[in-house]
Amino acid sequence: MRNSVIAILTMGVRLSSSPRCLPMMRLVQFAPVGICHFFWNDRILMGVMMKKHLAVLLLLSPSLVLAAGNTITFRGQVHAQTCQVSVDGSANPVVLLPTVATGDLAAVGSAAGETPFVVSVSGCTASATDALKIKTQFLASAATSGNNIPNLGTAKNVALQLRKSVGGDAIKLVGGSSVSVDGLEMAAGATSASHTFAVRYISENGVAGAGSVIGSVQYALDYL
Repeated sequence: MRNSVIAILTMGVRLSSSPRCLPMMRLVQFAPVGICHFFWNDRILMGVMMKKHLAVLLLLSPSLVLAAGNTITFRGQVHAQTCQVSVDGSANPVVLLPTVATGDLAAVGSAAGETPFVVSVSGCTASATDALKIKTQFLASAATSGNNIPNLGTAKNVALQLRKSVGGDAIKLVGGSSVSVDGLEMAAGATSASHTFAVRYISENGVAGAGSVIGSVQYALDYL
């Protein structure tokens, strides 16, 4: 199971309908998406059998039943190791960055406000002879052109950059794909370990504007 770090954001979709759409929504209950692209013919007799209405709809738009190209991909791992993971002592933490001045982010590529956060594992199965390297996976639903976390707050020209350590290399995120990063290493005989990553503000294009900065990633452990 993936967890969330930095912040947890819930996106909503506002649906709209019109009286002319409602009869079809009742009829084709298994495919409400895009149903209002079609309009009901008021002159169709109410006594016509439902299967005939469905046949008409299927002829007009087979995608109501099967939308080609829409794929759900499931990923996971099976491993003998079963560590518990936390970030700054919490499964779903909020990492607070300091307030910085817009002048600190005026230049192209400028960064400021670096803040450490600690990924820890505990309750692991110890090996008496071998150390275990564990990668941390970070998954961003979207990424900027500079491979950073997009800002969902109000500050313009500001993103959030993850780093492999304080003062270390940037973690290049890819929207919709996980990125595995080294850092965690459990010594032989140990059952816990921790590693300090960092996050900071970055202005990829410069001229940052004042406002809030909010972003999020999911994280998981990669034992392979």
